[in-house]
Amino acid sequence: METSPSAPSSHPLSPQRPALIFANWREMLNREALTSRARGTYVEAIACYLDYCHRNGVSVTFESARGFMADAERRRVTDQVELWQKGLNWFFREGSKRGAPQPEGVPTLGRADTGRTPWESRMIERLRLHVMARPGLGVRSPLDL
Repeated sequence: METSPSAPSSHPLSPQRPALIFANWREMLNREALTSRARGTYVEAIACYLDYCHRNGVSVTFESARGFMADAERRRVTDQVELWQKGLNWFFREGSKRGAPQPEGVPTLGRADTGRTPWESRMIERLRLHVMARPGLGVRSPLDL
């Protein structure tokens, strides 16, 4: 059964399907050739963004990232706005490229399962977002087999 994409909304905090699911972003970021300052700022920006999505019940999308950055700039959450933007750009770019590493030839059924109904898709997304937002987890989500 095919699910239809959710209709775009003008409200930036409306629920949508996630643009990506990138549960192992910390591991992948640690593989990047970055200065420790840049890496730390990227981690801070991405963790704050995922926490923002989790607390506000919004999906990980380009629209919510733009809303997050606008809010962070308005409230002067950081003086590293440019590095935060670069960190979020890295998150979306690399997340859409790679996703979770997997053994060659092994299909990722859990990653492909986004639910059959809108409520099921939303529940799966919330669970995955919860795993991505938790610091210190070096393991993949059981939903991203």
